[in-house]
Amino acid sequence: MAGPASDPGVEDALDILLLDPGGRSTARGGHAYPIHKLHRLRRRAWGRQLERARVEERERFSALAPRFPDVLRYLLRKFPSPSMDPAWRMFNAGIVQQMVPRPPYAFLRRPPLNPNVYSDAYDAVAAAELEEVVRRLGTMNRSAYDVLRENSVGGPWVYDHRYLTSSALVKHLLHLLLLSTETGMQFSGIRRVIEWGGGYGSLARLFLRFRPDLNYVILDTPVMLAVQWLFLSTILGPHRVVLPGSGDASMQDGIVQLENADTYQGAEGPTDLFVSTFALSESPRDQIDRVDAGHWFGAEHLWLAYTPMNPCFPQWKTLEAAAARSSARLVPHPFRRLDRYACR
Repeated sequence: MAGPASDPGVEDALDILLLDPGGRSTARGGHAYPIHKLHRLRRRAWGRQLERARVEERERFSALAPRFPDVLRYLLRKFPSPSMDPAWRMFNAGIVQQMVPRPPYAFLRRPPLNPNVYSDAYDAVAAAELEEVVRRLGTMNRSAYDVLRENSVGGPWVYDHRYLTSSALVKHLLHLLLLSTETGMQFSGIRRVIEWGGGYGSLARLFLRFRPDLNYVILDTPVMLAVQWLFLSTILGPHRVVLPGSGDASMQDGIVQLENADTYQGAEGPTDLFVSTFALSESPRDQIDRVDAGHWFGAEHLWLAYTPMNPCFPQWKTLEAAAARSSARLVPHPFRRLDRYACR
C-alpha cells in the first residue's frame, strides 16, 4: 500500500484499521503506534479509496477549478455589499484567501471551512447518529451504501470504512430524515425546496440523491454561492447548477438554482419546503424579519435548525418567535442536546 508508511508497523496498522472500524493502538508484529496517528492514517487510506471510486469528480473539478475566480468575481460585482453577521464576514474573507487563485481539490480539509463542516473525531454521538441514519434508511428500503457514500470533491474526512462516509454527511442526512418524519413530508411528493444558507452544498446534493428531478434553490452570500457552484457542478455537472442572472431555472427538473440571499424575492409556483440548518438563526435580524414577512417564500413546510441560548448569535430568539407565529412546533435534536428544530 502506497502512502505515509515510513515507520515500522504502519502498513500493518493500516491493514488492521481498514478492517476494524474501532481501531487499535498496536499493529501486528508488536510495533506500537499512537492511536491518534492511526486514526489519521485510516482517514487518509479511506479517502484514497473513495477518490479511486469517484475518478470522474477529480476530472470534472480540474476543468471547473480555473473558472472559480471568474465566477466569484461575477458574483461579488453583481452583489457587492452582502448583509451578514461580522463573524460570517470574516469567514467569507477567509474562504476567498483559501480558494483564490485556484481552489485546492481538498478544500474542505482546510480552514476556514474545515472546522465548520467536519469533525476530526469519531465519538459516541457520531456513532449513534450513523446507526440511526442506517436504521431509518432501512425502513425506507433505501441502500445505506448508496446514500451514505461521500463524494470525493473537497477531500472529506472519511470516518467509517463500511459506508465510506463523513461526519458532515451523516449530520446533514440525519437532518433530512428527521425532517421527513416530523413534518410528514414525503420526498416523492416535493418539487421545490428553498434552502437559506447552503454551506458548501452538502444538503442540496443529499436531497437530489432522494429526488433527482427536484428544483432546489440555495440562498446565500456571493462567496458561498461560488463554493456551492464549484462543489455541486463537480458532482452534478455544470449544466445543472444555475448562477444568479444566468437564466430562469424556476421549476426546471433537477436544477440547483443559486440566488443571492439579500435580493431573492421568491419564484412563481408552489414551494414545498423552506429549510435552514443554523444559517438563518445566525443571520442579521432584518433578514429573519424579511423571510418571516414573506411567509417563508410561500413554503408549505418549514424545517429550521438552530441552537438556543447561543451567546454568539442571540438572534435565535427572533427566529424562534417567527417560527411560532407560523404555527411551527419545536422538536429537540435526538443526539445533540444543545440543538433544536422548529418545523411545520
